[in-house]
Amino acid sequence: MSDQIELSSPPFDGISTVRFAPTNPSQLLVSSWDTSVRLYDVDTNEQKAKFDHRAAVLTTCFADSSRAFSGGLDTSVRELDLNTERVTHLGQHANSISTSNYSQSLNMLITGSWDRTIKLWDPRAGTPQQSSHDLPERVYQMDLVNNNLVVAMASRLFHIYDIRKMDGPAQTRDSSLRFMTRAVACMADGQGYATGSVEGRIAVEFFDLSQEAQDKKYAFKCHRQTINDVDHVWPVNSLAFHPFTTPLLLLDQTALCPSGTTS
Repeated sequence: MSDQIELSSPPFDGISTVRFAPTNPSQLLVSSWDTSVRLYDVDTNEQKAKFDHRAAVLTTCFADSSRAFSGGLDTSVRELDLNTERVTHLGQHANSISTSNYSQSLNMLITGSWDRTIKLWDPRAGTPQQSSHDLPERVYQMDLVNNNLVVAMASRLFHIYDIRKMDGPAQTRDSSLRFMTRAVACMADGQGYATGSVEGRIAVEFFDLSQEAQDKKYAFKCHRQTINDVDHVWPVNSLAFHPFTTPLLLLDQTALCPSGTTS
């Protein structure tokens, strides 16, 4: 594609998360298995900051244009000052931190871990960890829209929480897909979410439990190719809804394509 830009100073190993700043689309955060988090200015194609960790970084997210958070295999929850490159240790999980989201409405960081917990953090407080919630399985991915937190776990389990009252999940579901969940993304309009799996399939789900809403659920195949009469299937590693239109973007290790197409 003619509008592709290769960023300078890329990570040396696999990329685990990419996040644009919520208020400044020229700011891009990238976490990597090379044990770093890097901040880029996309407009000028510059690396503006770099944060080194002790092990692979699996997740990062913005709080605002000057603060971000990260976590990974070293189990530490970190707050990153994007202007001074100062790192603050907020707390710890008992196992690797796989995913994170920041709630603008509650000013809360939410982290999920392979230790079968999700934790809520208030970075402004003297004791940042506000609560910890046990789950039946390892947390693989999470996404947040409005007050709905979708937690994707091992064994194809899903919990949906209202983050204003975390005493228990508002809904408990099994995945519509038959194999391990690799990605989850909430719809920008807050109606539901999409999930992707290692089998190269996408399922689209809705929060509303009415029969009318549930009848709109669907799933489709993607990221498949026939080579020499052999069907090749790639995992869907990442999903994103465009904030202003309806298409869903699907990413595997080979291609990016809109929903309803195959790769």
